Amino acid sequence: MSMDMEKLSLTIIHPIIGSTAGMQGIVNIERNFIEDKSSWRARAVDGLRIVKKFKDPNCDIVVTTLRGSDIDYALNRALLYPKTVGSCTWTDERIEGKYKGGTGVLESIDETTTNTTDENAVYTLRLTNYTGS
Repeated sequence: MSMDMEKLSLTIIHPIIGSTAGMQGIVNIERNFIEDKSSWRARAVDGLRIVKKFKDPNCDIVVTTLRGSDIDYALNRALLYPKTVGSCTWTDERIEGKYKGGTGVLESIDETTTNTTDENAVYTLRLTNYTGS
């Protein structure tokens, strides 16, 4: 388990909390899927429609941390400043030869677990202008 933790990283640059670079305690990072969307235009004179495909630039990152760890404390503290915007970068190198990661603008942080007796805490980070895998 500790080997997996070393291959996960989450760096948040928060104007009030500061940077989470190098903080330990991440158990898992999951990114929700960025959906392919399309927009249709009205019919042209010849009866054709123009379809424009694009990727949704927003996503959620679900971070599971060990309760009481450095990263848990930083994310919990960031909950006190809900309207503060920062930047977020994450990487996952647990699978050999497969690198996952991305970056975006951190718009909000929500704690999705409320049971304080659990050994893990789960946070949902909402990112805009997301690029990455």
